[in-house]
Amino acid sequence: MRTSLLLVLFFIYNLPVISQPEFKIAVESKEWKDPEINYVILEINLRITNVGDSKGACEDLSGIGLYSGDSFNNSLIVFKERSKGIFQEINVGDHINCFLSFKVPNTANGLTLKFSENHGGAEKFITNSYNNSLLEDAENYFANKLYTKAIENYNIYVSNEPSQKFNLILRIADCYEKWVIKIMLIMIFINLPTI
Repeated sequence: MRTSLLLVLFFIYNLPVISQPEFKIAVESKEWKDPEINYVILEINLRITNVGDSKGACEDLSGIGLYSGDSFNNSLIVFKERSKGIFQEINVGDHINCFLSFKVPNTANGLTLKFSENHGGAEKFITNSYNNSLLEDAENYFANKLYTKAIENYNIYVSNEPSQKFNLILRIADCYEKWVIKIMLIMIFINLPTI
């Protein structure tokens, strides 16, 4: 009995360890591109790092999709494009930068990347809707005194969400007022005739 136990332990100890690649996928950034009347392209930039112990390609990305928190929009989200080298082999410790892009409705909210159950079922929140991003960016521009950019974003937002025009009209007017004051101060500073 004791001899057989030692033999079993000896064989287990000497079995070759199976090495395999393992990947960490991080969202580096997102970018809205080519807005249309009801749709916009969302490009998601990823960094894929091989944290395993052998070289390999990240096949998990073949089972990934973008989903909206409001399920009505899920059928309207369309995969557009991915980086050409997204499935290339990655050496241990190395990484690649790549992207996935999707055509999404302007109002699709709670956008999340999800892996299929066959690929682990993980989820990663990416962003709220394009329209919400416009509004957030406009508020940031306003706070940073970049009034022309704020006005531009507010106007695009209102054109996409006409029902919000009344709610934002005072904010847009405030931007114009602060912008004019800023221009007048610049003119005074450089000794140009003011209005």
